[in-house]
Amino acid sequence: MQDIDFKQFYERKSVCLWVSNIDDWRRVDSRHLIVWAPNKRRPYLVELHGSCSGLLGNDTLAFKGRTERICGLVGESVFVGDERCGIANIYPLEVDEVLRLLPKKNDKATWR
Repeated sequence: MQDIDFKQFYERKSVCLWVSNIDDWRRVDSRHLIVWAPNKRRPYLVELHGSCSGLLGNDTLAFKGRTERICGLVGESVFVGDERCGIANIYPLEVDEVLRLLPKKNDKATWR
């Protein structure tokens, strides 16, 4: 997999998302995923507090926040099977950035 410098995204302001608006997701690596909310024209990079090994082999996940929104606050998580992965930040992305971040087509979790 390519080596990605995530610092460019970390300089952006973190945003909040309504959990019910998350339309789709793809993993970037064990610590980052891209979600689309409310549709494929609005991608976001979700940064996790640490490595979430379950992202590498699962097709289903659940988002849990204190309210119906996730913002990267304490207690907000992504659940992948039985694994709980804390959400650190959520950054807006441009479509061209999504294409650079996603794994190649031979990877199971590519963008549709």
